[in-house]
Amino acid sequence: MKPRPSPAVGDRPSPSPHRWGWTDIIAVVAMLTSASLGLAGLFVSLQSRTTVDATRVEIGHFYSNSNGPDFDNPWHSAEERLTERVMFVGITRKVRFDKPFENAPKVVVSFSSINVAPLDLVMRETGYQLTDPIEMRRLREIQVGSDVIEVNPGDFTLRVTVGLPVPCGDHLLKYLKDTVPPADTVDIARRFGQLDPKSSSNQLTPQEQWMMNFYVTVGTLGVTWVARADQK
Repeated sequence: MKPRPSPAVGDRPSPSPHRWGWTDIIAVVAMLTSASLGLAGLFVSLQSRTTVDATRVEIGHFYSNSNGPDFDNPWHSAEERLTERVMFVGITRKVRFDKPFENAPKVVVSFSSINVAPLDLVMRETGYQLTDPIEMRRLREIQVGSDVIEVNPGDFTLRVTVGLPVPCGDHLLKYLKDTVPPADTVDIARRFGQLDPKSSSNQLTPQEQWMMNFYVTVGTLGVTWVARADQK
């Protein structure tokens, strides 16, 4: 029996039309769903990216024993009488942003370091007569505070303080204002850039004297701040 010759290409029979089954339909639906989810994810990603780009954040750090790097806005005295029995004494300064925000940002602060002497020891070393047991107990409870006030698009005011009974606070206020800080400590501060190099080497400004006395008498507080605002 002779073998049948292979048909020419033009003679090949047309393929029969594909019959769609449930398996095919499910596969197509899955492909369409995956594509839709992919597009949705891309849209959310682009939207999130737009939100991030429209938000500006600035971060800074200060130590209470240094007027740098912005010597035009040094630390100076701060006090707040919280109640008839408790007050806060410390230092405050204006903080300028590297670049003004379009609107006033939200600013949060936190202590990065706290190196404060026991306040009952501070009182004794500054000449305060501690005889009241209630004052003694309260001075052993270290209270430190950090505040943000007067927030503007270009700057804000930072304040760091320690809490103590009002009679002790009044005594400390006078001591920090009137006492001349040790000359050797001032020289070290100048050498390490904590004081304005353009200021007089023989006499401190009232702001510099307060900062140096707070450093020598009470201690040092490190503060980190974060400013955030949505841009227009």
